[in-house]
Amino acid sequence: MSSESDNRGQTTASGSVNSVLRTAKTIGWAMQAGVLMFLAVILGVLNKGWDGNAGTLTAAGVVVGALMIVGHLVIPERITRTQLQLAVKAGLLKQNAAEKESALASLWISGWITKVAMLEGAAMLNGVVLLQEESVISLVLVAVLVILISLSIPSRMTLEWWIQDRLQQMSMQTE
Repeated sequence: MSSESDNRGQTTASGSVNSVLRTAKTIGWAMQAGVLMFLAVILGVLNKGWDGNAGTLTAAGVVVGALMIVGHLVIPERITRTQLQLAVKAGLLKQNAAEKESALASLWISGWITKVAMLEGAAMLNGVVLLQEESVISLVLVAVLVILISLSIPSRMTLEWWIQDRLQQMSMQTE
């Protein structure tokens, strides 16, 4: 057995993984903070009781929110899969373990940013709808979207698992 196969189950805490994790956490918390600050401004501007009625904008906000919730599960993975195929064609498999890890971490962060940007956009749209129509539905949807952003912020284990899973997939394709 080669040392690479011996270490396949464990990714080292390399600089690329640390860098990607810091970037992901910073972006994730910043996106949540942006939505929450915007929500605070909206609630401050409204400063009145809600009638709870849902209008046309609320319906549009709910549709966009639902599409983004579903889309954030599908679209980033498809983008990342396509980028991974291109990286393999460009010689990713010929690189050493650290270079592969770095390249995969970069692919992951690209997909993750797409995912949280979709959720943030839907949250901001529903914040605007809340400002316009004062719908409780929009407020709830903003909260759900912010929670989804929060839940998607990676741990080291999540990122390392993703990298190891892709390395294993690539090694199986070459065998």
